[in-house]
Amino acid sequence: MLGVRYFQMLVPHGDGFNWLVRRSQPGYRVVRDRLTLADYETRTRVAEAFHLGCLLVMAPAAFYAMFAGWAGMALCLTLPSIPLHLYPVLLQRYTRARIARALART
Repeated sequence: MLGVRYFQMLVPHGDGFNWLVRRSQPGYRVVRDRLTLADYETRTRVAEAFHLGCLLVMAPAAFYAMFAGWAGMALCLTLPSIPLHLYPVLLQRYTRARIARALART
């Protein structure tokens, strides 16, 4: 409902990126087998931790700006963090749910 599936079309190794690459390289796959699926799951955890860390680093500065009365600066710190860090965190969790379903089927 938050548009994570649409956001996935824009990121590297997302559905949109993979679709474009497969037009010129039909055999291209990010995940080829169970081993690469497990590796990809680990990479989603690392990416989520990175983006979550970035959110946590930006939050104190945005809160300080907000409470100091600098609403414009608070917005400048907060608004870019949504597409740059919050959506990637949500996307990694969505991707891991898809991986869990794939592993349950095999």
